[in-house]
Amino acid sequence: MTNERYPELSFNEASVTTLKTRTVDDFVAGEYTGTNGEKLSYRLKLSASAAPQPLVVWLHGGGEVGTDNLKQLTENKGAVAWIESGYDTSVLAVQFPKNYGWKIYDNAEELSRMRDYFEVQAELIGELVDSGKVDPNRIYVAGVSSGGGGALRFLMQYPGLFAGSIVVAAKDTVADYTGSVEAFKRELQDLPDVPVWLVHAQNDPITDSRTSTLAYEALTQLGSKQAKLTIYDDAFMDANRFYGNLKHWSWVPVFNDKEMFDWLFEQKKKAAAPVSLQQDAQVTRAELAALLADGLKLSEVIGTGIYTDTGNSPEDLAIRQNTTAGIMKGIGGGRFAPDLAVTRAQLAAVADNFVRNAGLKQASPAASAAAFSDVPSGHWASEAIARSVAAGILKGDSATRFAPNRPVTGAEATEFVELLAGMK
Repeated sequence: MTNERYPELSFNEASVTTLKTRTVDDFVAGEYTGTNGEKLSYRLKLSASAAPQPLVVWLHGGGEVGTDNLKQLTENKGAVAWIESGYDTSVLAVQFPKNYGWKIYDNAEELSRMRDYFEVQAELIGELVDSGKVDPNRIYVAGVSSGGGGALRFLMQYPGLFAGSIVVAAKDTVADYTGSVEAFKRELQDLPDVPVWLVHAQNDPITDSRTSTLAYEALTQLGSKQAKLTIYDDAFMDANRFYGNLKHWSWVPVFNDKEMFDWLFEQKKKAAAPVSLQQDAQVTRAELAALLADGLKLSEVIGTGIYTDTGNSPEDLAIRQNTTAGIMKGIGGGRFAPDLAVTRAQLAAVADNFVRNAGLKQASPAASAAAFSDVPSGHWASEAIARSVAAGILKGDSATRFAPNRPVTGAEATEFVELLAGMK
């Protein structure tokens, strides 16, 4: 740079020995490899507080993709805005090596890679929580453009991870925005309890605002009371000098809107009410799935629609968590039969599945355990019953009978899950 009036202030690249950038320099560079083998570069600014603080997970737009592990901080205000908001928070900003295409919901290969990347981030977030630096009840995800579409997908993949989200100018990652709201409802069915603020310019020339309006409509129809939608019309964008393609930049007014920052940091996950069953009542398969998912702290799951008969069940997510964990299975024909009563034979099968998938040593069936008069050797659950009794997980209904077809009560199911939880 040449300063003709004050030549002594002139400089060139060779004369620069130190470059300092406010806030950006506070982020520490890192690289994380997930258990799935995928590797992501990231920048992390941790709160200096000793107590656990909120974490904002920032997802950058398509213009910041690359491998320099810096552009996600310097080429847009997104990541640093949260640090400069005045709130005591940590910020995690990964850099994706390349952008994804349009209609990723129809591209199995790209969608699989996106899910792998989010799995890596979720594992890193888990380590930050375990370190005591991050409050697990105040983890947020925010993103713009490609990152906005990514934020919706991250929420869909891990609906129980985030306390809130701000999604700006989202790319079309959920469903076809030229179609009906029903496709959005199917994809977003796990999110009605997650606070989400969707923002878009009405006539965004890059990403269609119908992605945001249909997502909002879907969430509200699913019963969400915490979804919010802001659409900036042309008059607003023009007044703020966002003309032509700049109408895509709806994140600029967002980052200057204190109300949105205040709203996000007000969000906090509420402790889930423990699943409670009537002690003497029969337990359905859906109720047992919910009890197991809660008591065993089963992991989040990817995708929807494992069974044809659980889509309208309030326990659909818990059912999918159990199936993914290998603990409960369907009855065949793509059905789960969520309203059928659980029998003691089925409970033995669940216990057997849990022990095997948890990597625990399976008990050798004792002769007495297999000697129940009402469990013949050809019974479908005879081996599971024998192993569960030998392991002390279940007991006979009497000295000689197991009562495999007797429905399980709420008291029995609760005691059963508590016992399994103690074995983990």
